[in-house]
Amino acid sequence: MGLKARYFYSFIFLLYSVNTFAESDSLLQNLKLTLESKIDDTVRVRILSEIVDNTYDFAIWPKYNELTLDLANSHLPNSDSALAFIYNKYKGYALNNKGLQIEYEGNRVSALKYYQESLALHRMNGCKKGMSSCLNNIGSMLYDQEEYELALNYYNESIKIKAELGYEEGLAWTYMNVGSLEEKLKRNESALNYYTKAYKIHSKLDNVYGIGAAAHNIGNILMKTSGNIDLAINKYRESLRCYTNVGDSTGISWELGIIGYELFKGGQKDSAIYYVDRSLRMAKNNNYQEGIVAAAGHLVEIYKTLKKYQLAFKYQLVKKEVEDSILSNKVENEIVKTEMQFVHNQEKLEIEKEQEKKEIIAKAKHELQEAIIIAILVGLLIIIVFFILLFQRFKKEKYQKLKIEKQRDEIKVKNTEIIDSITYAERIQKAIMKIEENESKKLPQHFILFKPKDIVSGDFYWVKEINGMLYLAVADCTGHGVPGALMSMLGISLLNDILNDNCGISPGDLLTQLRTRIIAELNQSEDEQASKDGMDISLIKLDLQNGQADWAGANNPLWIVRKNDDNIEEIKPNKEPISYYAEMNEFANNSIQLNKGDSFYLFSDGYPDQFGGFKGKKLKYKAFKNLIVMNAGEEMEMQKRLLSTFFENWKGDFEQIDDICVFGVKV
Repeated sequence: MGLKARYFYSFIFLLYSVNTFAESDSLLQNLKLTLESKIDDTVRVRILSEIVDNTYDFAIWPKYNELTLDLANSHLPNSDSALAFIYNKYKGYALNNKGLQIEYEGNRVSALKYYQESLALHRMNGCKKGMSSCLNNIGSMLYDQEEYELALNYYNESIKIKAELGYEEGLAWTYMNVGSLEEKLKRNESALNYYTKAYKIHSKLDNVYGIGAAAHNIGNILMKTSGNIDLAINKYRESLRCYTNVGDSTGISWELGIIGYELFKGGQKDSAIYYVDRSLRMAKNNNYQEGIVAAAGHLVEIYKTLKKYQLAFKYQLVKKEVEDSILSNKVENEIVKTEMQFVHNQEKLEIEKEQEKKEIIAKAKHELQEAIIIAILVGLLIIIVFFILLFQRFKKEKYQKLKIEKQRDEIKVKNTEIIDSITYAERIQKAIMKIEENESKKLPQHFILFKPKDIVSGDFYWVKEINGMLYLAVADCTGHGVPGALMSMLGISLLNDILNDNCGISPGDLLTQLRTRIIAELNQSEDEQASKDGMDISLIKLDLQNGQADWAGANNPLWIVRKNDDNIEEIKPNKEPISYYAEMNEFANNSIQLNKGDSFYLFSDGYPDQFGGFKGKKLKYKAFKNLIVMNAGEEMEMQKRLLSTFFENWKGDFEQIDDICVFGVKV
């Protein structure tokens, strides 16, 4: 009820046109008559939503959708929990429909905001049907942005919910979307499987329009893969019958043109001219410009083959005239699109360069870890050889057995002691960092997503309140596990010492002093044999009274999402670590004004560097940014849950490659 979802197939004209679905006039008339009578507003909001659901004319249903949204909003501030549940339910439907309307008007950023707000309401109300529609629509937007892996995740979640609900019609349309995605990726066998599933469900439900759409797409796949023109044309004819039954003139025109052109390729020229000519006349009668261009183009090709050049020239003029009309309408939009694409490409190039640097560093770290593992294995091998030689010295079999058992028990005890020691070190590390509940009572709404790769972590977060100033940091120390944890404890200790000795110190000066202390404590120098251990860090100082903030970073940036804004404001760090470096400069201090409702995020590189997804590739910062922006409107605890759930789904069966720490704060 009240749900509109975005579905697309392998031919674009099927997207919600005036003639797309045969409206039930009697049902709409009854609903409108009921609306004019004296009824309770809870019934009125339901009737308005049903009118939206059963009307497919973009000139009509948005007006009723606005009435639904206004009525729900007018009652929500003064409603008890039972009434609030009802009005929130229909508000969620209306927001989803509003997103669909705005997306087709070309404003994707605003559309995404409405989809997210609708999804949040449906999650709060436990409305799974509404959730499934929002997930489908967000997946379609990601499809348009060529984020195919993320789009598939949203589609699959939508499919799972619809299957649980037994919502077969919605399930069939989402199958069509997945089929289109698979066809786009040239996975034709998979696409045919999804189209066939959709076809069977539409046939079961006697959904004539759905049968026609699925039959057309199956015909396309058969034409690409089997080479059996007759089998494909039969599917196109089935689609034509369906569109004829529902009175969809646009669909009829398109199918006539497709059938005619395929008959022409099969050598049936007279039949081809008959079908294509009908397609052209119907397209002209309905001012369907894309259909006119397609049909006229088919006739040009047919008459050239028949050497009837005068007729071919005639239809070439028809085709050219309509193409010029379409082109004139698109020129301005294309100019704007080109400018936006240029800006996007420049930003993408900068991100790719930065990511390439990070990948080189990550590769070097990985190679170092491999070398350490090899050294450990060689050491273990030497120990094993030593024990074998030792056992050979003993002549008595019983003594040898006792010796082996004793050594096995000793190793077991040592392993237990090591694990116990590491586990105890984990408790110490957590106690030093503090659990979230024991942090500053004045810390604003926030979340901390902390996922060590091993028992103890090389990432750490740090919170310190002093004289009304709140210091927060996220750091990524060299390595992970026990070496990284030791470095993290040193880092926390030095941060506390420096701050206690220098109350009110700026983040830039604090990081500069921290580097000096790290270099001294680890005896670092330009000598190649000297220790190069250290950390990357993002550190912010926040005035809790006026929202004034200062920030500095070593290799790790600061991301800010302003209230009611769908973009990330990135403050870039110094490109040098907290350790000895060839060219060391003082760390820059950045002043920022944060307003109520703004959010900021500190993080290490573990989240975006994780391998996973369908192809086992890195998530990367672009997708990580999309996740932050997409969830920024949620409560902080919900953001943490969504980030954690997405990470586990993305990682799947892949191993976690690094420690993860993400610290989000809403002012």
